[in-house]
Amino acid sequence: MINDVRCKSKRDHSLQNQHAEILIQQNSRLVHAAQEMVGNAPSTTAS
Repeated sequence: MINDVRCKSKRDHSLQNQHAEILIQQNSRLVHAAQEMVGNAPSTTAS
């Protein structure tokens, strides 16, 4: 039974790692979008 718990926790941990990688990818996309918006903001207000 202890072995089962250990295996389950390992599997859950790997799933959490995959989820974290997905979140990091989404965050980097959001950062890119935010930077583009900030970069475009001065030009739109100037015109």
